[in-house]
Amino acid sequence: MNNDELQEHFATQAFKQGLRSETNSPRAVKIRSMFKRYLPGGTILDVGCADGALLAPISQQYRIIGVDVSGPMSQLALKNGYCEIKTASLEVGLPFGNEAFDAVFCGETLEHVVDTDFALCELNRVLKPGGVLVVTVPNVRTIFSLIRWFLNDPPMFGARYRSGHVRDFTTKHIRVALRNNGFETVKLVGSDFYPISMLNGLATFLPSFATTVIAVAHQKQKMDYQKRDNTSIE
Repeated sequence: MNNDELQEHFATQAFKQGLRSETNSPRAVKIRSMFKRYLPGGTILDVGCADGALLAPISQQYRIIGVDVSGPMSQLALKNGYCEIKTASLEVGLPFGNEAFDAVFCGETLEHVVDTDFALCELNRVLKPGGVLVVTVPNVRTIFSLIRWFLNDPPMFGARYRSGHVRDFTTKHIRVALRNNGFETVKLVGSDFYPISMLNGLATFLPSFATTVIAVAHQKQKMDYQKRDNTSIE
């Protein structure tokens, strides 16, 4: 089973078990506020859209198109105000032309993709010049993860045994990945502090320890995909 097949299996199983995207979590609220701040209107591509519940509350303000590896789950996004849905894998490439979107949202998806550079080059390719990218990744550098290390367990959300994640991210790594693929990070915040919800307000200002990192970037330059070695993150 290759990675595409594995990710589709995980997504389909989650759908069958009734898993749905969050709508009013701290992460969801902050993501929508970023779009309202950096994009007055236009067309958004939601990569890894799942059921579309996260962006559904702003579907009247924007034209939203979704793409996901799981066809059954993503069809629910049409009921949540999305204009169009396509089934495809970011691992292979996006089924859209160059410079087709004003903004791209890629939420909790990059950690499932083996070739991060190819994925980010695809997000860059479909963006209009100067377009907005909002990307979120789980952060493996949390206080809870440090505790797990002492318990001889991999970090929370890490690419551990039987996890669907194949890449680990911290605030440093997502900044570098974006910069290497033609983006300039303009805002970076944290979502919340699982499991200490009373401290969630601080996550905005301390993203390096937050559960999820939310990065807003502008397309700085177009990038042609090139295979890179794995000797450095720079």
